[in-house]
Amino acid sequence: MKPKESAKYIIIAIILREIVCFWTGHPWDFEIWVRVGKLTSMGNNPYTWLFYDEEVSFAPYPVMTSIGYLPFIALLSAGIYLLYSVSGFSCKYFYYFLLKQPFILGDILSALALAKYSEIRGLNEEKCLDVLRLWLFNPLVIYFSSIWGMFDSIIIFLVFVALIYLEHGEYFKASLALGVAVFVKIIALIYVPLILLFRRRKIATGIAYILLAVSIPVVLTAIPFIVLGWPTHGITECMTYQSGPPAYGGMSFFSIIEYISLILTLDPNLSLLLSKFWIIMLGITYLLTLVEAISIESRRIRIRYRRIDVLDAKILVASAFIPFRPFSAEQWSLYLFAPLTIKFAKEDERNHSRFFLVIAILVFLYTLTNNTLFIRYLSPLSAKAFYMDLTLNNTPPTAALRYCIKMILALFTSISILELYLYTIRGAPTEPDLYFVVRRMRSSGKTVIAKYVLYFISFLIIVTLLDYTVILMVTDWSRALEWRIFLGDNLIGLYHVLLGALIVFYILTIGAFMKCRFMDRAATLTKLILLSILATAIAQPLFQVLKGEIPLKGRPLYLAFGVTVDERIFFIYTVTFSVLALAYVDRLVNLLARYVEKR
Repeated sequence: MKPKESAKYIIIAIILREIVCFWTGHPWDFEIWVRVGKLTSMGNNPYTWLFYDEEVSFAPYPVMTSIGYLPFIALLSAGIYLLYSVSGFSCKYFYYFLLKQPFILGDILSALALAKYSEIRGLNEEKCLDVLRLWLFNPLVIYFSSIWGMFDSIIIFLVFVALIYLEHGEYFKASLALGVAVFVKIIALIYVPLILLFRRRKIATGIAYILLAVSIPVVLTAIPFIVLGWPTHGITECMTYQSGPPAYGGMSFFSIIEYISLILTLDPNLSLLLSKFWIIMLGITYLLTLVEAISIESRRIRIRYRRIDVLDAKILVASAFIPFRPFSAEQWSLYLFAPLTIKFAKEDERNHSRFFLVIAILVFLYTLTNNTLFIRYLSPLSAKAFYMDLTLNNTPPTAALRYCIKMILALFTSISILELYLYTIRGAPTEPDLYFVVRRMRSSGKTVIAKYVLYFISFLIIVTLLDYTVILMVTDWSRALEWRIFLGDNLIGLYHVLLGALIVFYILTIGAFMKCRFMDRAATLTKLILLSILATAIAQPLFQVLKGEIPLKGRPLYLAFGVTVDERIFFIYTVTFSVLALAYVDRLVNLLARYVEKR
């Protein structure tokens, strides 16, 4: 790369980050660094309760749990607090500014490491510069480090330093870099087995380097406990908690049970089983990246090793980890974007570019929804932002709406990452399903889309007004609920059954007059049914608004045949599955049509 050209972009990137770093911060994660820095600077054990400190705190939590990591971030924050305390500049915003400097430095160093690795992989000077620019000015990279206050870019820097050493055959240095990365954040452990990609013919030596990498965080963790005399029960409790029954949610397939887990208690054995599923996926992935075939010849086991690109291996590991964890944080997407950035910069990697764009847009939208339009990051400026965020996230109707949008985006993201996983393994030309959906919508034309929109809006209005009219007509609710009139069900249940039957009959009648192929007719009728289900779910809160009530408060909703559900669960899951099904119905019909043609 041209030093002057790259220096220009680095300076601009630093300025952008410095502008937003000192007055923003996550009111939980970054507040922990703020509190633990002062606590640990006094020689105290960071693995304890963190109390509000008027001198440095901005989030008004009276007490917080401490770090869920190895002690790197506590020691780093402590060193920064000591620097702040001797600076003589008593302003907590200056402390926040100092705290984020290592994270910003991590962004810059990781960009340089990505560009250097691209150069080693044979990319020309201009494309290496593209890699640098893509990473430095990726809004998500800036957001996670400089606004949220997370340090994942440091791990990405160390992992790519390790890859650079591995490419040069310097396995000892690579193991050291990976070991330090694990000490910084234990998530880096998922990349340690990739050492074997470079030591296929000498597995024993590769395992020795893996053990070296794993031993480094153990030693580095033990040092402060020995030197400072910290008791070990705090970190053991922390690690036990991390490996215990999981929290569900984030950008994971398990987000589907996030809302249910808040209302209902799941079976502990089921929770424990689900919490380990990602380990199985990683184990399968390591085998797929290392081994192509195993055979037995002359009573000897012979292994044919797979030749796989290291960047593809990194993509596979991240793609197996993120969607199958019970809880996946947004910043973990950076571990996927790092190798995809290099793929994106290569003009011949068109499909990877599409995956990069689709997943990046989904992650941004998920982050925007999960963090309440980024209001919470203004908490260092005003406590009003903190309380507004809490109010919107925990009161009806916005609480249920947020969970619904989060779940839709989380599932779309997980499906897209899984598609990337399958594409990377097979190597066959493909594209993200959502990319296909957008392309299909464009080819359908505005007239076709307008017809579906008109159907949805008209159906929504009719169902809402019909519900409202029927409810006004009921004068004796005890009789309506107790009178068993149809298959042992009451009048309300009968109304819902008849309404559903009417919808299906109406849509089938439309299909009878359509002149097109059977598969096209099936796709259209399926879309109309899904739009009707979606409209029915949305009509429920609209109906409550018409009644002058606050929607989605958690009232029991009677469906039919004795089935009663929480109205929030009905709304969230009906909307989620309707939207998902609408997005993928064309793809499924196409696959079915191809299958029928082959038969």
